[in-house]
Amino acid sequence: MITKTIALYSFDELTPKAQENAIKNYRETYSDYWNAQENEAVLEKFKTIFPVEHIDWEYGYRTYATLTVSEPMGELELTGKPLANYIKTNYSVVLQAENCPLTGYYLDSVILSPLLEFIKKPKKGPTLADLLQDCATRWIHACHDDYEQYFSDEGIKGEIEANEVLFTFNGDLNPIN
Repeated sequence: MITKTIALYSFDELTPKAQENAIKNYRETYSDYWNAQENEAVLEKFKTIFPVEHIDWEYGYRTYATLTVSEPMGELELTGKPLANYIKTNYSVVLQAENCPLTGYYLDSVILSPLLEFIKKPKKGPTLADLLQDCATRWIHACHDDYEQYFSDEGIKGEIEANEVLFTFNGDLNPIN
C-alpha cells in the first residue's frame, strides 16, 4: 500500500494565479445553474394565471422571450383605466406583487412589475398583450442577469467560499472529492 499526503488550501490561501485557476476549474466542473428551476417555476405559474398560450424564451447565450396571448378580443383592445380596472378585477394576484405571490421566489415580483406599475399609473396605449410581453421581457432579463452573475468570477468565488471548497496549491480541485 502507498500512502500519499496532499496539502489542500482554501481559496483565500491560494496565490492570485492559483485563484484564477481555481475559478476556471470550478466553473468547468460545476456548470449547473442552480436557479434555473426556480426561474422556470415562476414562468409556469405566470402562464397558469394569465392568458398566455405559448411562450418561447432563452437566456444565457441568447436572451429573448416572446409570447402568444389568448384572450377574447374585447379585453385585448382595452387600454388605460379600463384595462387597469380589468386587471385589478380579474388578476388580483398582481396587487400582491411585492410579496412574491406566485412561487415565493423574487422573480415573482419581477414578472408582475409591469402590471403593477400599469395599475398604479394607467396610460393609453399598452394593451394586455403588450403588458404581458413586458412581463416576459422583464423576467427574461432578470434571469439573464442572475445567470451572468452566477457564472461571473465573483459569483464562482462566492460559491467556492460558501461551500468551503479546497484546492491543491495550483488551484486544482480537491482530488479526494
